Amino acid sequence: MNPFRWLLDLTGHRSLAGLLAAISITALTLMAPASAQAAHNPIILIPGMTGTPANMYPMRDHLVSHGWDANRVYPWTDSGQMNVDMEASAQAIKAKVDQVLQQTGARKVVIAAWSAGTIATRNYIKNYGGDQKVSIFVSFAGPHHGISIWQACTQSNVACRTQWGPIPNTPWLQALNAGTEVPGWPNVRYLTIRGSMDFNATPVDTAVLAGADENVLFNGLNHSTVITDAAALTKMRDFILKWEKTTTGPTVTSCSATVSGTSATVKASADESNGPVVSYRVQLSGPTGVDDVASVAGANFSKSYTLSDGAYTGTVTATDNAGRTSPVCQLARFSIGVPSTPAEHDPIVFMTGASGDLSKIAPLKDYLQSQGWKASRMFLWKDSSNFQGDVPATAREMSAKVDEVLRTTGASKIVLVGFSSSAVSGRYYIKNLGGTQKVSQFISIAGPHHGISRYMECQYLWRSCAQWGPIPLTPFMVELNAGTEVPGSPTVKYLTLRGTADTNASPTDTAMLTGADENALFQGLDHYTLITNPQAQAKVRDFILAHEEGGGDPVPDGVPSHLAVTSSTSNSVSLTWTGVSGVSGYNVYRAAAANGPWTRANASLVGGTSFTVSGLSAGATYYFVVRAQKSDGTESADSNQVSRTTGTDGQTPSETVTAPVYTHYTAGRVGYAGYITLGTRYGYATSIPLYRCGTMWTDKQSCAPL
Repeated sequence: MNPFRWLLDLTGHRSLAGLLAAISITALTLMAPASAQAAHNPIILIPGMTGTPANMYPMRDHLVSHGWDANRVYPWTDSGQMNVDMEASAQAIKAKVDQVLQQTGARKVVIAAWSAGTIATRNYIKNYGGDQKVSIFVSFAGPHHGISIWQACTQSNVACRTQWGPIPNTPWLQALNAGTEVPGWPNVRYLTIRGSMDFNATPVDTAVLAGADENVLFNGLNHSTVITDAAALTKMRDFILKWEKTTTGPTVTSCSATVSGTSATVKASADESNGPVVSYRVQLSGPTGVDDVASVAGANFSKSYTLSDGAYTGTVTATDNAGRTSPVCQLARFSIGVPSTPAEHDPIVFMTGASGDLSKIAPLKDYLQSQGWKASRMFLWKDSSNFQGDVPATAREMSAKVDEVLRTTGASKIVLVGFSSSAVSGRYYIKNLGGTQKVSQFISIAGPHHGISRYMECQYLWRSCAQWGPIPLTPFMVELNAGTEVPGSPTVKYLTLRGTADTNASPTDTAMLTGADENALFQGLDHYTLITNPQAQAKVRDFILAHEEGGGDPVPDGVPSHLAVTSSTSNSVSLTWTGVSGVSGYNVYRAAAANGPWTRANASLVGGTSFTVSGLSAGATYYFVVRAQKSDGTESADSNQVSRTTGTDGQTPSETVTAPVYTHYTAGRVGYAGYITLGTRYGYATSIPLYRCGTMWTDKQSCAPL
């Protein structure tokens, strides 16, 4: 008879492996905030001996749903390195904490650990410098004084059998508990949470730490439910909110750089409500690198720096009298000694997935064009059949395409956007075929970087799925992910997007990349709405803008920019643009097709930076560019191109289609601007009728424009 049968029945685990899977460890990595808004300290969540990241997802989701930035809470590791030696485990936590602090710009982290993970964390805090880097530690069901069932631990769970498990305690655990069970207190605040029905971490009070700020018992919770129960998670959240007021440092609320000649004056303002600021740190990237810690006290900072000619980006942080450092404030790009005309973005190559076509990724291209990117510098590449075959072969074709784009545009680097399976081919190209020298940013949308749970549905259909799909990973994916999942970083910047409702790239976190500059999670988005959702699209835009090296390729001097449509009627379109200095005026050109041929729309030179093109046909689509004219009569190159379909008031619709707003958009009935208008007006998932009036679709049965 199995002597542990009673234990297995009580806990609901029908195998010893199932029992041990409950004593587990996970963690979360954090990404740097994109602005100077106040943020919670990054939080790392850690399970135990045989757990998986999925064990900690309820905790992560609870925090995100209550205001934590998802970009500062990410799964970290599996349990493999946590079940042999608690010294090695503590060192692994140390390395992870250091990485998180470097990525986020924070000075301290919060750690919430479960089961055996709590032992590794306390060892890190006590013996590996964690008392200087951890602000709050929350222990769930920690076996801090051994467990009565330690002999059930298998031979492979060495740490359980030799370090923290036995009762009476081993010399190793006695040393960990000696002096104080809460190392670093009160600078590190401690909360323990335990359940009265926990038959794994037993006796129940093994989870108590003498000297903790709070030791909380929840009746009826067991080893697993203690990390999913709403009351227990609320207790954790409230404890963090209570104590982070005393552990969170200042916030830089604004920062700017003003150029005068060869110098730039950096200014910043800080919120000192959590402590007085004693210094500011300015870091500038450009021809002249700056890393200056200025001993300036107070809420306001101003200092000038002499710089060489070129484009610059930078950050500002503040440190208070307790040594706590603020989140970074990102300076807007600026230039010294070069024309102040806007920069030209790096070209972008968009790739679709194995089961999609170019129309699936096109909405993101359309959005960026609406935000000022030139259509002539954005490329939709390859239909789905090209991503169903051998990944290395596809990557070689990709290499040729990138070289072609660089030759065509004259740029030095491109931004590469990979949707679904093409994200795997993109990483292969960057890692193995020289892409590190030609890609400035890699954006992965719903990429299956760690296999997919549904791989059986595709591995016999597409050769590529047999390479990237299976879980456990194939040797191909193990090799691709070996060393680093972000080849070329930090020279190549990485952003991943994933959605909680994605059932294609699942589990959801398969789309993450360890070491990425940002792993963005969007609640409620699926495999395809990640491309069409306005917030996801804005994230792509903002990431590109924040990481453009040197401001991208310079726009030729004297070229108008930021051309945009401000309004339209059934026979006119009004335009505005950003002008340039040293010119006589501007000419506005229209066309019936993208990229011309162009017809001049103004009879005389336009002196300002706005113009209304009149005499147009109702219900027709027109394209526009602007050129600057110099005193000698020569014209500049074209501005960015925009388009607009004129209204058709009073006509009778020729067709009516009822569908959700996002379906109207993906079907091409409305462009991005119309998508935003309708989504805001009705809701993006709401079914509405659209009426076809000439070549235009509208929600007005009278054929009035949107």
